[in-house]
Amino acid sequence: MTDLKPVACPLPALPAGAPGADVTLEDGAIRRTILPGGTRVITEHMLGTCAATVALWVARGSRDEVEGARGSTHFLEHLLFKGTPRRTAHQIAMEFDAVGGDSNAATGRECTHYYAEVLGEDVPMAIDVLMDMLCAPLLNAADFEMERGIILDELTMALDNPSEQAFDEFTRRVFPAHPLGRPIGGTIESVKADTLEAIVAHYQAGYAPDRLVVAAAGDISHDQVCELVARALHRPDSPWPQWQSAPDPAQPALDFNTVAAVPLSSPADRCGNSLNAAGQGAWKPESGVFQVAGKFEQSRIIIGGPGPGVADANMPVMNVLNTLLGGGMSSRLFQNIRENRGLAYTTYAFNSSHRDAGSFGVTATCNPANVDEVAALLHAELEEIATNPIPADELARAKGQLRGATLLSLEDNTVRANRLAHAEILLGAYIPLATKLDQMQAVTAAQVRDWAAELAKRATIEVRLGPGE
Repeated sequence: MTDLKPVACPLPALPAGAPGADVTLEDGAIRRTILPGGTRVITEHMLGTCAATVALWVARGSRDEVEGARGSTHFLEHLLFKGTPRRTAHQIAMEFDAVGGDSNAATGRECTHYYAEVLGEDVPMAIDVLMDMLCAPLLNAADFEMERGIILDELTMALDNPSEQAFDEFTRRVFPAHPLGRPIGGTIESVKADTLEAIVAHYQAGYAPDRLVVAAAGDISHDQVCELVARALHRPDSPWPQWQSAPDPAQPALDFNTVAAVPLSSPADRCGNSLNAAGQGAWKPESGVFQVAGKFEQSRIIIGGPGPGVADANMPVMNVLNTLLGGGMSSRLFQNIRENRGLAYTTYAFNSSHRDAGSFGVTATCNPANVDEVAALLHAELEEIATNPIPADELARAKGQLRGATLLSLEDNTVRANRLAHAEILLGAYIPLATKLDQMQAVTAAQVRDWAAELAKRATIEVRLGPGE
């Protein structure tokens, strides 16, 4: 099996005013601008709220790490909060605390994002601080060694979490010998081996204006966000060459009102490591039953395999199938395994999608004495939904659950901002909410059964985690 190498994934840069540089969607509520240098700003103005979320998404994740720098993406995320030439770590925290705001970050396999939740009036401060952290981090040796200890504590805590251990093992089996199969935060061994030089190299290779998406939602002005970000990008004082730019006096003022009727980006803008959902070509998932023993009180079972990528045409069907199987208290798994038999407290279905591939599965946590029975029931539910007709009322209920959950989630500014960034970086196009709901509503029982049958063929991985030596 070939060990695939990570490849560069630059976001295409368009000059301001070029076709596609400025787009208005959803009757003007959503606007998107590409600034000179390639930074993308996409915002959604929401009525009836005094709050806003600003999120800086970098197209750099754990799948982009090179050999000898495993866990560097997560390590770097920690270090960006440790201060800049303008602010100490304490001052960064104080600026958000002083206005009742909140700031944090998250590392993923394909992106890293830094975000702040503040009042609309405090958006200028939030952008200034976040852009300062992104463009001018100190990345010094003292902070590096301090954060190494904190990250090791974080990884040790994960070792005490049976759910995390089970899912790490499952993911490793779905994506063997591939960056997607590695733990996002690295391992204790890799973090101990990391060097400051490797972290700096990871930053310089992936953090640049043309890999940055700024997404904002809530009480915001698109023009203001563009102006603030454009100003922050002009950092002749940045210690890092990729951010050392100054305003060009010959550059005309940006026209943020220019509209072009084009998608956010094209599928060709996305890249990956040549994976496909069927596990063909260079990527071949493992199969079998895999035991993980440790000092655990309960057992965790995961059964599944490769699933669809984010742009797969089957994603609406996947979402309905997930809901039917294990999306709530009325779902098949919950009713059959917990309510009717009392064999597990937690059971559900899941899928995790990336640019070019994904994984899916069903899972339950139970008493070790019930592992065999619960595993058999999980397999039986996958077979049942792949074989027999789905009642019309059950299908309608699943669609109603999905619709309501989707609309309720969009009451949150952070969810809306992340949705915009996800469309820009991973999906390759913005899908209007109405279109997404229509796609879900159009899913038929036959489509669910056929897709379940396809996934059942791929469900060749069974992870069993439980007590033992």
